[in-house]
Amino acid sequence: MRTIFNPAAKLRGINLIKAINTVIKGETFFSSEIPIILSAHTSEETILPQTQSSYNSLLSPREIEILKYIANRLSNIEISQKLFISSKTVDTHRTNIMKKLNIHNVVG
Repeated sequence: MRTIFNPAAKLRGINLIKAINTVIKGETFFSSEIPIILSAHTSEETILPQTQSSYNSLLSPREIEILKYIANRLSNIEISQKLFISSKTVDTHRTNIMKKLNIHNVVG
């Protein structure tokens, strides 16, 4: 069974920031493309809603904490100082977050 909602779908620019901020608030983010996808696939595929608990299972509590700081535009050094960890550890968490969310580039 396939799902048409992919939390790792490619988002660009302001949509990515909006998506991150929405998820951080505990809400579910749907791309503006979802209605188009739904209308094309509702008769063929099952639609599974994405819940906050599934986002929590996707990222560790530490990764969610770091993602909040990233969404607030803090640098690795600033995050490391707030969390009392090395900037290399922050970089490792950032890399893991990007892998888990299937993000291949960073929007500045």
